[in-house]
Amino acid sequence: MVFNLSVDGCRIGSDDAVKPNTYLELHIDLPGCNVPTTIELAAVRWSEGQQFGLEFIRVSEEAQERLRTLVRSLDPAARP
Repeated sequence: MVFNLSVDGCRIGSDDAVKPNTYLELHIDLPGCNVPTTIELAAVRWSEGQQFGLEFIRVSEEAQERLRTLVRSLDPAARP
């Protein structure tokens, strides 16, 4: 489960424990997208119980735009 999603990272709730300084590829199903959005490289920056925080390191332009669009749609303060 993805929480606190931003263009720079997110918090993940998982059944699997993940250690800080682990690097991974992430596929997120975003609303309104027919295919998962891929974060090519993300680093685990913290881990506590069954949650961990990711920093997105390598993200394609297309994936960045999908994230920006979603974050703007969820944040009323970001709307014009």
